[in-house]
Amino acid sequence: MSVVLMALIVAGPPAAVVVAGVLTGLVGVAAIVIGVRVHRPRRPAIWLILAGAVGCTSFPKMLTSGAALHGPTILVSVLGNLGFLVAPLLLARVRGGKDREEAFDGWILALSFAVALRQFLLAGQPDQAVVPQQVVLVLTVSASVTLAACLRLVFLARRSPSAWLLLLGSVAGQLIGISLAMTNSGIIGSVVGADVLAGLSRLLLGAAALAPGMVRMTVPGDRRGDLPYARVVLLGIALSLAIVGVFIQAGGDQLTSFGGLGVLSVVVLLIVRVIQLINGRERARRLHALVAQLGTRALAEDDEHRLLQYIVEQVRVAMSAEAVVLLTDDEHGTPHLATADGSPAGSSATLTVALAEGGRLQIQRSGRRRRFSVDERFSAEAVGVTISSALRRYRSEAQARYAAMHDPLTGLPNRAQFLARLDAALAGAGGGSVALLFVDLNRFKDINDTLGHRAGDDLLVTAAERMRAEVPDGGFVARLAGDEFVVLVQDPAAAAPAEQVARRLRAVLDEPFVLTAGVAQIGGSVGVAVHRAGESTEQLLHRADLAMYQRKREASRR
Repeated sequence: MSVVLMALIVAGPPAAVVVAGVLTGLVGVAAIVIGVRVHRPRRPAIWLILAGAVGCTSFPKMLTSGAALHGPTILVSVLGNLGFLVAPLLLARVRGGKDREEAFDGWILALSFAVALRQFLLAGQPDQAVVPQQVVLVLTVSASVTLAACLRLVFLARRSPSAWLLLLGSVAGQLIGISLAMTNSGIIGSVVGADVLAGLSRLLLGAAALAPGMVRMTVPGDRRGDLPYARVVLLGIALSLAIVGVFIQAGGDQLTSFGGLGVLSVVVLLIVRVIQLINGRERARRLHALVAQLGTRALAEDDEHRLLQYIVEQVRVAMSAEAVVLLTDDEHGTPHLATADGSPAGSSATLTVALAEGGRLQIQRSGRRRRFSVDERFSAEAVGVTISSALRRYRSEAQARYAAMHDPLTGLPNRAQFLARLDAALAGAGGGSVALLFVDLNRFKDINDTLGHRAGDDLLVTAAERMRAEVPDGGFVARLAGDEFVVLVQDPAAAAPAEQVARRLRAVLDEPFVLTAGVAQIGGSVGVAVHRAGESTEQLLHRADLAMYQRKREASRR
């Protein structure tokens, strides 16, 4: 290091600038190579383009010994500065994904044109231009677009890692230094000052390449929420002030100054309109993604109430609503309510969507965005269709489950549900805590033969209703087949309650049945079996069946 310093002192300031430029270039290229090898980011070619840009902008100084650039060296320098344009644009495209809005790109170009116009007009003045006009045009446009692209990277990021900020400072320093050197505007006294900026820019670029956050630069991300109006408009005003400065500097009179302010106003209005387009398209994209997401969730979710609550929460977030209310009717006509947040404050607008399966979806929103766009209305309709389809599926599945576990005539649980319920009761029961009543209707075949099968069906329905009314809470009535029914009684002392239930069942079955085809008198035989320790389901059911037939034989002998 001491040898380098001695060489710089002996060589003098111009040579010192050249050597410093070469050293910073070497440091920048080496840091980029090391960063790519260590962190292994996606799309390493982008960083290699930056390394080439550093080389093309620093090493021509060494070849010309600090003299002005001419011929091929100008071309190399231009290519290097274009590298500072291409790499950030590629990073912006990778970071933002392929679905970035064209309006956002148009906004960048519009703001870049404002700065490019200023640089072009200033460079066109002979006393300020130090390089050919064509080179000024290419490099100033490159500088403007690249700086805007770097700002775009910051916009796309929910958080700005240090690597992004270092890259922004690097590109900005490089391109601002170029503009100052080309226009010789007097902000920095000589071209040497621009070289200092370029050297600092290369060091910042090397630091960005070594920072761990450089890996995230090439990971696709998604901007959440709307673009902030104030932030974007202020940026547009700052860049558009260049045009106003050109008008004032060129004319100096009041009319020209007003013209510059008019141009500024037009640019601001254009920016606001572009932001509206960007936000509208972003909201439309989010809404389309929401509809697809809810459709997928509706197919996978088994819990109806959990799905409906999830839907209202997602709709509230996607549409920036203060409140979302979903009122639906179940298969029995009972209304169910799902809400997200509370009632909106102040004046609000309400978007209501009627559901095909009954009910409605209401979205309430207040504030500046009270009105609902066409995309939001279409998306709300699509969400309503998704909800209706999900409700239809839930009800179809519920009906299928009900049909599989219930008797279609009486509505009582069928044999399959009874056996499952009995197995569960015996698995969790102690010795004599479960009793089984086996019920058979007497003379039921005679009713079918004399009054017809329609009358027999009416009798079975009425008998089921009577038995269900006599079974205490916690009891279970099921139809096994034909005119056979079973009653499950669970009680710590099941024998006594079971006998009481059996007597009540016999009494209600002995009462006459008034049918459409006539009056029927049948009666019923009820067998009782109390579960014994270690007894299986089949054994308990068999003992109850035997007890029922014993009662039937006793009744026939009377």
